[in-house]
This record gives sequence, C-alpha cells and structure tokens, in this order.
Amino acid sequence: MDLIRSTLEAIKNQLNDNLLTAEPRSDEWVVLTSPAGPDGKINEKATDKIIMSVYNIEKDTTISNSPKFNLDNNQYYAIFPPIYINVYLIFMANFSSDHYKTGLGGISHVISFFQKSPFFTHDNCRGLPREVTKIVVEFENIDPINVNSIMGMLGTKYTPSIFYKLRMLQFHSVPEA
Repeated sequence: MDLIRSTLEAIKNQLNDNLLTAEPRSDEWVVLTSPAGPDGKINEKATDKIIMSVYNIEKDTTISNSPKFNLDNNQYYAIFPPIYINVYLIFMANFSSDHYKTGLGGISHVISFFQKSPFFTHDNCRGLPREVTKIVVEFENIDPINVNSIMGMLGTKYTPSIFYKLRMLQFHSVPEA
C-alpha cells in the first residue's frame, strides 16, 4: 500500500489540471519532488515549476487510537484502530529569476485552489486511493525563522512558498497472515 504517494499524486494532478486550465503551458506546473537530492545538488528537473514536497509527517494526536480488547474463545485480543497521520507540505515557486513573477502567480493559484477545495473525497478528486475517504488540507502559518529551517532542511535557499497540512490520512493495521 503506497497511501502517501498515491494520495499526494492525486492531489497534485487535480492542482495541475486547475493551473493548466487557468494558465495553459506545455508541461506540468506542479511536480511532486524534492528541491534537492540527497547529495545536496539542486533538482534541475524542477526548475520553473511549483515544487510540492513533504517536509514532515506526524501522528495526529487529536484522534484517539487506543486499542480495544475483545474476548473470543477465552482469549483476549487487541483490535487496533486506524492511525491518522498529518503530512506537512510545502509548495515552492522554484522559478528562475527571469520567471519570478510567473512563480508568484503560480503560488497565488495554489492558494486559490486550496481555498476553494479545502478537502478531498472520491467525489472531487479522481485517482484518490480507495482507502482514503476524506482528506482535509489546512493552511499553515510558518514564521520566517522556521521557514529558514525548513528550507535548510530541504537543502535549498528561500523561494516564495506556501505551507499546508494534509490531515486525516488513515492507516489501518495489516492483519497477520
């Protein structure tokens, strides 16, 4: 099960379709990638695009997921409820200086897209994995010091960016064979 990648690809494709309708171009506006490789080299394939990248994943602690215990044939067994995770996303306007204004326009489109589509279900997002029932996307305020830390962690310099938290991605326990 490749739930994180599949979910992010589905949302990226919806965002790309929206951007291409508003501002047609010959290639994708948004790429799901890292701004730099593990070796620290800049990802040249992402130049003049909006980079969609994960900068953190955490357990959602607002939803209880304590195991429940049942008795069956005089034996107790645990039933583990799903775990919900949050995926923190950055959308970076990775545009060359000649296309800086285009990048700002792209970031504006990203903000508008998530403002009008703050959640995704199978009804409004084709390609969403069948295990996903609903995903909520929330704007994240990040102060400049933490933005600098995130950019450094991603191996890049600052570019105009917007941050979102993708909430309620549900993982179920895998039954033992």
